[in-house]
Amino acid sequence: MFNACAPSSITYLIGFSIFLATKHKAGLITAMVPIFFFGTMGLFIFPWSGMNIIAQISHILMTLNILWGIWIVLKEKDYKAFSIGTLISMAVFIPYIAFQQLYCRLHPEDLHRIFNIS
Repeated sequence: MFNACAPSSITYLIGFSIFLATKHKAGLITAMVPIFFFGTMGLFIFPWSGMNIIAQISHILMTLNILWGIWIVLKEKDYKAFSIGTLISMAVFIPYIAFQQLYCRLHPEDLHRIFNIS
């Protein structure tokens, strides 16, 4: 529950695979909400020192991937795919984000232990 970037990246890889196999662009957008929340926002939450540099590089790559996906869809003016992907992303991942954040609030001792926070 504490490494929410992993499901976000897996979602992007599945959507990207769907895009490669079917050329349906909504798959590229499906990971937009979790990647923005956990990837892009992670750039501002995590420190830029020590082992967190690896996480920050991952956050940068996640952000670039989703920006590329958005660019591909909007460049081709496929607004239907953009809308479908966004709606799927919101319907699936807003409840997931809410659950993940609640879990972190209810288990702060585990969060501190895992992230080595004093």
